[in-house]
Amino acid sequence: MRVILAAILVLVLAALAAGWILRKSVAGRALAGWCEARDLVCTANFSRLDSDGATLTGLTISGQGQVALAADEVDVSLTWPRLFTPRVTGVSVDAPVAHGALAEGSLSFHGLERLARMGGGGGGAMPVLDIRNGRILIDTSAGELGADFSVSGAFPQQGEFHLVTNAARLDEPQGRVEWREGVIDVTADAGRLEGNLRFLVDTMETDDVAVRNAEITGLIESGTSTDAPIRLVWEAEADTVRAAGYEVQALVASGQAAAPSVPSGSVDALIGLLTVFDVEVSAGPVSGAGRSAGSLWAEASLKAGEDGLTGPAAFTLTDAIMPEISAGRAEANGTVSRDSTGRLAFRADRAALTGAAVPAQVAEGFVQAIRLPAPLTEHGTSLKAALVRGLSSFELTTAGTLSLDGEGVQVSLDAATQAIAASGLTLDAAPPAGAPWFAYGAGKVALAGEFSASGGGLPQSRMVLDRLETGKDALTLSARTVSIAPWSVGGARFGADLTSLSVSREEGLSFETEGSAFISGRVFGFDLSPSRLTGGIVAANTQKGWQAAPLGAPCLAFATEGVGIGTVTFAPARLNLCPQGGKFMVPGRDGGRLDLGNLSLPFQANSVSGTAHLPRTVLDWKMKQGLALTLGSPNLSLPMDIGERTLTIDGAGPELHFVSTGKGAPRLTADLGATEFGGTLVPARLSAEAISFDGTTGAGGLAGDILGTGVVVRDFRDDPMYQPFTADMAARLDAGRLTASGPFSLKESGVEVGDFTLDINVLKLDGTARVASRALDFRKNGLQPVMLSERLRGVYTDAVGRVEAVSDVTITGGKLAGTAGITASGFGFQTTRLGRVEGINGHVQFADLFALETEEAQVLNIGGLNPGVPLRSGQIVFAYSGADGLAVEAANFPFSGGTLALSAFTWKPGAETQHIEVAAYGIDLGDLVSILKLPELEASGTVSGRFPIDFERTKVLIRDARLKADPGGGRVAYLGDAADAAANSSANVRLAFDALKDFDFTVLEVGLNGNVADRIAITLKLAGKSRRDITYGQNATLGRGQPFEFEIAVDSALAELFRSSQFYTNQQKLTDFVVREVLAERGVEVEETE
Repeated sequence: MRVILAAILVLVLAALAAGWILRKSVAGRALAGWCEARDLVCTANFSRLDSDGATLTGLTISGQGQVALAADEVDVSLTWPRLFTPRVTGVSVDAPVAHGALAEGSLSFHGLERLARMGGGGGGAMPVLDIRNGRILIDTSAGELGADFSVSGAFPQQGEFHLVTNAARLDEPQGRVEWREGVIDVTADAGRLEGNLRFLVDTMETDDVAVRNAEITGLIESGTSTDAPIRLVWEAEADTVRAAGYEVQALVASGQAAAPSVPSGSVDALIGLLTVFDVEVSAGPVSGAGRSAGSLWAEASLKAGEDGLTGPAAFTLTDAIMPEISAGRAEANGTVSRDSTGRLAFRADRAALTGAAVPAQVAEGFVQAIRLPAPLTEHGTSLKAALVRGLSSFELTTAGTLSLDGEGVQVSLDAATQAIAASGLTLDAAPPAGAPWFAYGAGKVALAGEFSASGGGLPQSRMVLDRLETGKDALTLSARTVSIAPWSVGGARFGADLTSLSVSREEGLSFETEGSAFISGRVFGFDLSPSRLTGGIVAANTQKGWQAAPLGAPCLAFATEGVGIGTVTFAPARLNLCPQGGKFMVPGRDGGRLDLGNLSLPFQANSVSGTAHLPRTVLDWKMKQGLALTLGSPNLSLPMDIGERTLTIDGAGPELHFVSTGKGAPRLTADLGATEFGGTLVPARLSAEAISFDGTTGAGGLAGDILGTGVVVRDFRDDPMYQPFTADMAARLDAGRLTASGPFSLKESGVEVGDFTLDINVLKLDGTARVASRALDFRKNGLQPVMLSERLRGVYTDAVGRVEAVSDVTITGGKLAGTAGITASGFGFQTTRLGRVEGINGHVQFADLFALETEEAQVLNIGGLNPGVPLRSGQIVFAYSGADGLAVEAANFPFSGGTLALSAFTWKPGAETQHIEVAAYGIDLGDLVSILKLPELEASGTVSGRFPIDFERTKVLIRDARLKADPGGGRVAYLGDAADAAANSSANVRLAFDALKDFDFTVLEVGLNGNVADRIAITLKLAGKSRRDITYGQNATLGRGQPFEFEIAVDSALAELFRSSQFYTNQQKLTDFVVREVLAERGVEVEETE
């Protein structure tokens, strides 16, 4: 409007000046020339021109080929203050029309702007204007916009201006606007302007701003010059406003602003001129730039100060969401300010968040630099999770400053603050003097002051913090006091009481601390009872690796109430952890070595107790992606009590290797050199060249593979029952269960003779074991009994046949019980006392392996033996009872049509004396003569009797043995050479031997008494009748049936006979020997035969 009014006034003055000087005839041409000089085309007719005014008709002003202004008639009133100096005192225009154009975001009036810039001229006061029914038309690419206006009065002293826009829609590439109404009313009074405006906008859209259904009303108060003070009061409502990336719905705003002059230029310049700025805003949902709120209310009353605007302010947001935080309700009151640099700050005397939450991703970014080394990795993870969980829902009341500048958002909190999280986490913060306890900016968080925390997954903690700064990948911490109550995570319990702590994490983690740390629970696979580590340490993770050293003292002190490995619990101990070379770790090694001195570690495991003695112990350790420990010593002495039994292990060069990566169960390996096992638990003397274990230690205890090489098993008895065996043992330990199996061999020959299996719960000492022989095939120049037991040397020789044995042991609570079985098939052997024993078949079952007690009535079938006479197809029924010896219930052998039987007896190994008794029943004399191979002796009938035998050490004593003919008698006939020789020496002897050549007896009794290996007394009593006539003397004859009775007693050495190898094949010599002994006793000489 200012352009149009100024253009009319300048043109009227120019026309009047030209017209007055040149009069009407040339006024039109002069006006045209004047406009042409200004790139305009002006036409007008001067219908009246006199001293008090003029009338112009048909006025048009054109520029750029377009009509800029047209009016049918313009009336001008003049006065003449000086000669040739007219002054316009009034202008009256009816229905002027101004034309403009809007293109590419710029509004022009086809050149009228040049006239407006020339000013009013004349130097006097503004004339009284009377413009009626004015019209403004603006061409756009979307159509024509129009407005009606009128002006009356002498501006700026007195007057009125009215403008009403027509409803229109404007759609340009730069944006779109559609309004229903626009009204501007301006009143001038005594040089002061007061304007009221009201706009109803349906839609306004540009690239940066969008408004829908808006109503704006305002009041402007100003002077007439640009340097006069101005005041603006406004109210605005809009359904939707979008600007600067934000969208506001249901906006209601009101306020006022004042400036010392009319502002122009940038927004910063506008704000810089403000002396007063009051505003109150309320809105429904607000969103944009990743931020939103369900509702907003704010008010501020600012006044200009030395460095910008400042004043009280308050705001309330509901359901507020920002990338960094959200809140169900956020409210604050305090002071807002904007300084000359454009920095906007809000100092909250009180700020409260209700239902607040920090998004998980943002919270994780805050805490991601918190990484605790093993074994506290899970505690670090739990700490971060607790903070993230606490930040997910909390309430906070505090005071501080929120500012916004070119570098983004900054937050500073400097009042005592308490945050209470829905998770139960409570945080209290007290700022240091003159500084905030919390600061956030440029993606970094800084903390300082005294902090305490509890609940929500965090332990009761207190920290006096000098500084903590954390960003995306950096962490710096310095604290004077850190107190953490014992805190359990993942089975491990940790606490600390530190007098100083500093941590830095930029390229690598470094820390320095002094005080005490408490730890218990599951740590690196160990079960720690409450333990304390005291001292100082300084450590850093450099590009070359970790380096660590003691701080303040050469050693750390470690005191524990006990350590558990699986089910093994070590007793309380105190250790000084002294690094070799003064450093726990050096770069490039990721570890170090500790001298632990002479260790004696008592331990307990269920029913097992003992003490591990490790002299001159060293501990090598590494920390790289976990923890690796190697415990070494020159030797190990490990005595143990297991239930009611004992076990000792003495080994050379023990090494224990432990590796924990935090992923899965820790790995445990162990190596032991030459080792001896002893004690009452092992029913043998057991040794090994080397033993190794390769496995893990987890919640279920040890699990892994055990390998024993060069294992040797010897009998524990001073007089060994069996020869040493050797084996390579492979075993598996899992969840307390030990399983093992493998073959074993004779140590001397290397021949594999059996296999063993073991399945035992080492925690409860319950399980089973089995030792089973292979099929033991005995043969000459091959396997012999002495190879199995030295006790059998010289007793059982020349063995043949097969023997198989198996023993089963049950272990219950460390107590051993076992059974065994031995099966013989065609087994035979040579003995010094019983001759050849062969064809043994049967199974012997031991009911108690360790007491060597068999079941009752064990049966063995014996194919044959020859204790002087061959015995075949016998059977022995017996039981063996360890120290009580062999209890023979019965032993029977068929013999010469009758039976030889052993009466029940007990044979005690190692006894000074033993007694057995052999009974003979119905022995057929004819078969006996045939068996004894006596070709010159014939006999018939049967005999029975008993043979008591005593064994005294190496002596075999026959005690008054008697063999008698059964009732019915029998016949005997002796035709040997000794009888004929005897006949030549004595008639009586001849008579006796003639009678024995065919003799029926009714009494036959043989007696034996004496030492078989020395001298023995033999008695023979024979009574009966001769079966033939006997010549007596020269001519006398005794008729058949003549009764005879013989009694013979011989006391002689028979050892030679029994020891002779021919004894077994030529029994004839026995008879001849007896005859010679009888004749010699009677003084008859007998020739020796070859």
